[in-house]
Amino acid sequence: MRTVELSRSPETRQFGPLQGKCCVMPGDSISGTLFFGGAGIDGSYIQSIVSEMHDAGISSAVFVDRDKWSGGTVLDALVGVRFAREYDPNFPLMLRANSRPGEQFNLVGYSYGSLLAAQVAAKYGLKGTTVHHLVLIGAPISQTFLNLLRKTPAIKKIIVMDLDEHGDPIYAGIPYHEVASSSPLLGYQMARQEGHFYYSVDGETGKRRHGELASYLYDQGLR
Repeated sequence: MRTVELSRSPETRQFGPLQGKCCVMPGDSISGTLFFGGAGIDGSYIQSIVSEMHDAGISSAVFVDRDKWSGGTVLDALVGVRFAREYDPNFPLMLRANSRPGEQFNLVGYSYGSLLAAQVAAKYGLKGTTVHHLVLIGAPISQTFLNLLRKTPAIKKIIVMDLDEHGDPIYAGIPYHEVASSSPLLGYQMARQEGHFYYSVDGETGKRRHGELASYLYDQGLR
């Protein structure tokens, strides 16, 4: 069983877009836990969440290389969300192989990153690659795409984490017009690191929230 790329540090590009063995083909067996952060995939909260996942016992966790998976914060938020929220049978990105050990293949995505995780799950799962857990946090995914994922036998467990209890207007299955109309509120919440941005917080508050998230995912079966 092969494991997937990626970086443990934003300064290390060992497995960047032009490096590493390409590629793990859809249908292949894969192991490892990938975390896809929000638009831009560049906040320090990403490293904190992965670190807390390791501390909780999810030892195969890595975060993805922003150079490969992100077009930048603005492009991700304005264009990526608009199109990635629907299933794309021609989704172009592939996973590269490395030697990280693990018994599960898990995809965890937050906000924009949840759409990338969903696209990867569909690309590989529809061809028979087992996805043990697909975790969608604050996901602006369409209901049609979510239904497709739920009907894919190779995706064994889907965990949807809406952040409505924190005031997030985004939820799994949300129509696009609601995503667009939520922009002013999302801007307000981003400035205050609340609501949709509940997990994008740094410092002690962030560490506590990230630890709670990691413990929850461990309790849900991620390793």
